[in-house]
Amino acid sequence: MPPALPAMYIHGEEDGAVPTEMAIGMFKGLWPNGPVTRLPGVGHFLQEDAPEAVTALISQFIQMTRTVRSITKDHWLPPHG
Repeated sequence: MPPALPAMYIHGEEDGAVPTEMAIGMFKGLWPNGPVTRLPGVGHFLQEDAPEAVTALISQFIQMTRTVRSITKDHWLPPHG
C-alpha cells in the first residue's frame, strides 16, 4: 500500500550520482501513481541547475494536491489519467 501522503519525483537526466531508472523505480514502488518529471540537461543538484523549473513543478504539485485534498477532504486519492 502506498504511503498516505502525496509525493512527486523530479530527476535530472544528467545525474551522475543516482541512476535515473533505479531512482524512478524506487519512487514508483512506493507511489505508483505519483508524478515523475525528468529534466534534460540537469544534474544531481537540480534545484541549483534548474531552479525555475523545479520551483514551477513543486508549485504545480502543491496546487494539485490542495485541489485533490479539498475534493476528498479525508483521504489522499492520486489523480487518474
